[in-house]
Amino acid sequence: MNTDEKNQNALIICGFILISAICVSPMILFGKTLVLRDTFFEFRFLYDFSRENIINGIIPLWNPYSNCGQPFIANPQSAFFYPLNWIYALLNFNQAYTLFIFIHLFMAGFFMHAFVRPIVKRNWISFFGGVIFMLNGLLISRIEFLSEFASIVWLPAILALLRVTLLAPSWLNSVLLGLAMAIQFFAGHTQTFYYTAFFGLIFLIFLVFVHFVREKKTAAVLPSMKFLIAAGLLALLIIMVQLAPTYELFSHSLRSQADYDAKTHLASVHPMHALTFLFPYLFGWPGYKSYWGSTYEFWASSFYVGVMPFVFCLLAALLFYRVKKTRSGHRPLEISYFLFFLVWFAIAFIIALGDYSPVFRIFHAVVPGFDKFRWPSSSLVFCMLSMSIMAPLGLKWLLQETSNRALKKNRWVTVTFGALIAVFVTIAVVMN
Repeated sequence: MNTDEKNQNALIICGFILISAICVSPMILFGKTLVLRDTFFEFRFLYDFSRENIINGIIPLWNPYSNCGQPFIANPQSAFFYPLNWIYALLNFNQAYTLFIFIHLFMAGFFMHAFVRPIVKRNWISFFGGVIFMLNGLLISRIEFLSEFASIVWLPAILALLRVTLLAPSWLNSVLLGLAMAIQFFAGHTQTFYYTAFFGLIFLIFLVFVHFVREKKTAAVLPSMKFLIAAGLLALLIIMVQLAPTYELFSHSLRSQADYDAKTHLASVHPMHALTFLFPYLFGWPGYKSYWGSTYEFWASSFYVGVMPFVFCLLAALLFYRVKKTRSGHRPLEISYFLFFLVWFAIAFIIALGDYSPVFRIFHAVVPGFDKFRWPSSSLVFCMLSMSIMAPLGLKWLLQETSNRALKKNRWVTVTFGALIAVFVTIAVVMN
């Protein structure tokens, strides 16, 4: 790594630190805090109970203060083994809460940057993808649910390490991947961990195809498999300390019964919510009685990423076919990544529709474990992930078009880009 790359990486890190600090600045400078429902009615008491036991050197198997007593370690939401939750044992809740949000916002941006960087091969463009991921409406709204918020943050890190372990197999990468998967499980949101494992398997198949099958080097995959298997076994070994009691708790819960109705359709996203890509308050202001945008709760359908990122996603769809083939006759890898995440965006959004689409019921009936979770809208996390990759690609291809061709030939690109922004801004102003 040369000096320029080191300087760029330092600036990238400083940029994510600055953005994260700005987001929590009212909490740091003015002593304010985010008084969110589940944070203060549930997670605060879970973490206070953890703090009390950590100070006394106790691993709390039972919580006598909730519902006349219930299992504590076995409850994934307690996230007792999540390393970053231990700051609640060192600081008072408000201070730890502020630091928790700051750290996870930074990690969200940096991890996504690390995932996008090998695809776009430009630091400041991958930085754009990181900013989209850390500041989108879905992740920000999940701050209320600290376990889900923390779990989502680890998604791009796991995907990045999965790719690195496959393409550059080593025991170090294998250990890092195993640790990342274990940490995400300990973060406490089992559904996000399940979705990550499900998507990670599909992403792995995609990587094997584009990097080995199309190059006719399938034999080269085998050495990587032992490192991937080792990573999975390491993660399983680590999480067993919580997985075993959690499984026992689940086996005695109502959800394990064959006739249990989990109401998996709750929080189905209405198809009209696609319009909130342009204007997040189309259905009213979340939290007020006038809000009518969700079949369950307003946060469940939030996945706004901003007008500019959305415009760049559309530009990527317009420009991807103009990227020339490589000398080997294949499309560049970035084209394959774009198509993969475009398809996955569409699948994730259709699943999020829940009762408004038969696809969710197919997944519910066919995919093992899918029927154990509610909230079809939870799949929107992959819409947000996909847009954090497609938008940087759209920006890169726009720059390539404007730099490699004469201005006259590029006029359609400029006009299209300007028209899209003008239309979306006009809509936002009128509807406001």
